[in-house]
Amino acid sequence: MDEQTNLQGFAAHEQQRIADERKAYMEANGIKPIYKILVGHNYVTFADEMPRDNPNFKGKKLFKVLASNAEGNKAEYDIVVSLKNPLYAQIMEQLAKGNYDMDIFRQGTGISDTRYTVTMFKA
Repeated sequence: MDEQTNLQGFAAHEQQRIADERKAYMEANGIKPIYKILVGHNYVTFADEMPRDNPNFKGKKLFKVLASNAEGNKAEYDIVVSLKNPLYAQIMEQLAKGNYDMDIFRQGTGISDTRYTVTMFKA
């Protein structure tokens, strides 16, 4: 029992250390918390800023967005989008029209069955 408590304490300490390192890295590199596009409607407003290269993955861009958090309050996030993902082309189509307020509708949960539809919405 004592061994489990020690291991449990070690694991809790490691979780906090990893979270602190991740937070420091994100702050140092100007990365906001990552917005996860959930199944269903995701209403986001893209900031009028150039997307940034993702320092962790080549071929992906970070877009700054304003979206509702779990509490329903608006917060700044980054959305990570692969240049090869059809979602990227749909976002570019809306941005080229000057539409910064978007409804990103996600269907599916896996790699093979996930589909996105991006439309404009009035904020």
